[in-house]
Amino acid sequence: MNEQQLKNILIGLKTAMRAEFEGYHFYMMAAENTEDARGKDAFKLLASDEFEHLNFLQAQYDNLVKNGQPDDALALKAVLPFDGPNPIFSAQIKTRIKDAHHEMTILAVGIQLELNAINEYNALASAANDPVVSGFYRELAAFENSHYQILLAQQDTLKEAYWTENHFQPF
Repeated sequence: MNEQQLKNILIGLKTAMRAEFEGYHFYMMAAENTEDARGKDAFKLLASDEFEHLNFLQAQYDNLVKNGQPDDALALKAVLPFDGPNPIFSAQIKTRIKDAHHEMTILAVGIQLELNAINEYNALASAANDPVVSGFYRELAAFENSHYQILLAQQDTLKEAYWTENHFQPF
């Protein structure tokens, strides 16, 4: 890897670390701003994933600065499973869906943040001239895609009831 390639990878890692740092704080804020106990736990788990990604990226950055190459021995931990029609919130959220403004906003913003991360990691993977770097960016994109799918599934489960209860008729 030449000096310019290394510089570009380091710039990409800084961008990725900032996004993971912001994602961690977003999900911690989400945990604090939901009244749903299961949602609090789910958002803390998502925050933990983002923090794990941040630490991974920081370790890769440090290794590149020190040794001029990525560490192919570093590994990301597996995504925690979320499933079902309510992967984030308890089913009881529907009893107060009319007032679930924080939760619905958190889902919408989280979906966009995850989509942005997926696109950024895929772009960084395509631009990387190193197979290890490309590989870990693709793996991170897959992790973020799992977060995206979880948030989207939860939003889809609640959207119609939320709109109906709040008399929102977009069409």
